[in-house]
Amino acid sequence: MDKKCVSKSEFAEIVGVDRKTVQRAIDRERLNHSVRKVGSRYQIEVEEGVLEWHRNRDPSKDRSGSDSPSAQIDSDIPCFNDSKAMKAFYEANITKIDYQNKAGKLVPVEQKDKEFFAAARLVRDSLFNLPDRISAEIVTLTPEEAHQFLNEEIRKTLENLANSGSSEQAEPEDPETEETEEELP
Repeated sequence: MDKKCVSKSEFAEIVGVDRKTVQRAIDRERLNHSVRKVGSRYQIEVEEGVLEWHRNRDPSKDRSGSDSPSAQIDSDIPCFNDSKAMKAFYEANITKIDYQNKAGKLVPVEQKDKEFFAAARLVRDSLFNLPDRISAEIVTLTPEEAHQFLNEEIRKTLENLANSGSSEQAEPEDPETEETEEELP
């Protein structure tokens, strides 16, 4: 079944404007998907044309009353001014992101993920190495001394991590060296 097509004058009557206004809309490509040129005349497909008309219209120039066909148009289709505002908003955001990227304020997510993984692994490895470093010494201590010793070793390990930065590995102090130095007369 063919879609109903009408002339510019008939379409102007349907949407409630002058024929010249419809011609201007065609010239400015506000009406383009619904318009077909047959010889020297334009034919406008009614349903698509009405949707296209109201989607691309400039409401500031709307002189029709509240009984206009725009009330029948689906409210999900943004009006012309809303579309222009959305376009300007997104273009401004893209410009802002480009500026921040060029200024070095933005970094790729993959880079931050790798840095976080390296830092987390460094913390994990340092804490897993703690029992191996102190197990021989802690067995000879009383519970109170062991508690104090563990707190001190954990504090040293975390300080070494904080001082080493996220990309360098902390060098834990060697407890055997300290023990040897303390035992020397």
